[in-house]
Amino acid sequence: MMKSTNNENLKLIDKLHDVLQRQIRMARKGDLGEVEKLTPEAERILKKISRLSNSQLIKQSDTWKNVEQTYKKLSLTLSSQKQSIQQQIQQIREGRKTLKAYKNKTLM
Repeated sequence: MMKSTNNENLKLIDKLHDVLQRQIRMARKGDLGEVEKLTPEAERILKKISRLSNSQLIKQSDTWKNVEQTYKKLSLTLSSQKQSIQQQIQQIREGRKTLKAYKNKTLM
């Protein structure tokens, strides 16, 4: 376990919060590739936090609660994007069926 100061802890939590917020912005823009690129950075920060000697205290802080709320927002945003993409795929499938049916009729 690493020893750390409270200030260092807060900096790590702020970094994690920032990464999560950037992921939310990218997800809302539909840029899921960028969301994915930021994931390793968030994981590295989380690993650092978990190695801290006072990680339990950190997880009870108000700042950490903000991070948890931001993570939940990210999860909801990604879930919404997933649903939107599934709807678009369904529309494409229906369009293909229509085109195929039209093509078959014109060939007769």
